[in-house]
Amino acid sequence: MTPGLCAICDAPDSVSTYSLPINKSRDSYLQMGVINQPARPFYLFKSATRPDRVESTVFYLEPTMSATSPLAIVTTHFNPCGYQKLRDNYFRFRANCGELPLFTAEVSFDGRFHLNADWNFSANRRHCMWQKEALINWIVRNLPRQFTKVAWIDADLLFLNPDWYAETINQLEQFPVVQLYENIHYPNSTGRVEFAIPSIVRKRREGLAGHGQPGGAWAARRDWLEAHSLYDRNIVGAGDVLLTYALFGQRSGYLTDRSTPSMNRDFRRWGQGVWESVRGEVGLVKGDLVHLYHGCLTNRQYPERNEWLLSAGFDPQRDVTVDSNGLLAWTGRQPELALRVARYFSERHEDDVGAAA
Repeated sequence: MTPGLCAICDAPDSVSTYSLPINKSRDSYLQMGVINQPARPFYLFKSATRPDRVESTVFYLEPTMSATSPLAIVTTHFNPCGYQKLRDNYFRFRANCGELPLFTAEVSFDGRFHLNADWNFSANRRHCMWQKEALINWIVRNLPRQFTKVAWIDADLLFLNPDWYAETINQLEQFPVVQLYENIHYPNSTGRVEFAIPSIVRKRREGLAGHGQPGGAWAARRDWLEAHSLYDRNIVGAGDVLLTYALFGQRSGYLTDRSTPSMNRDFRRWGQGVWESVRGEVGLVKGDLVHLYHGCLTNRQYPERNEWLLSAGFDPQRDVTVDSNGLLAWTGRQPELALRVARYFSERHEDDVGAAA
């Protein structure tokens, strides 16, 4: 498939899911005791135009994990347009995790899989919508039972804190849910950092002005995740925004203002239980992240994408369902909206080279 061209129109109607064997490094770490070795290097992008930001350097993580480490890392790869940049970013993210227990689910529309993931999902045009939260919920239900804590992390992020894994475990002893960073740095296609955004938890704790980043890297106790799951019916993305609304008891915001009444009712039914279980008591792991470039942010159409759902009168309980393979699927009530959402993925142009992150 040519990158940037969606395969959904030619995808078969049959769907399936199957498990692949867990790779040797994860299968053997239980017998290895303490692991303490350098992971492969990644590049820490810094700007030459700022006195506090130096040129790129190589930064090594040395993750330490005991044989009984309770924290699983999960991520997803949903790439209907076959963007090469998303695959490249995944492999850099995986290298950054080193020997830590990482579990991946990959979705394919053309029957080809690229990541040697733990679970592969074959999809067709009925599944062309945002699947991240649905996949994470599926992974959590199917993880080995020794993992009592789960971190879900976007596969375009690199940790700068080599102790983030151990610190996350410690934070989850105190809080049911934890955000895994203080700031995200956004480099452009050349690797120069253009800007940084504080995490939403840091922003709230320190009373910072401006936008707080809700997404990218979270962790929770597994029993909490199994009780509540992540909200998966905002089918164009922004599930992390809704998560933070629920965690902090925020009943309205820019996202709910761009949602149908049925969307808001559905979200608030889910969000009430999340709020009652947490009531704003959310942990924070020290350290920053680097966001790996995959196209200009303006192409993500963050302000516009929920407007499509609002204009179409989207109903999350009538217009989508959970398919037999665990993916969300269109019910057939909204064919024009389904086409609009499918176009969204090609409009993201994630292999483009531009000036913004």
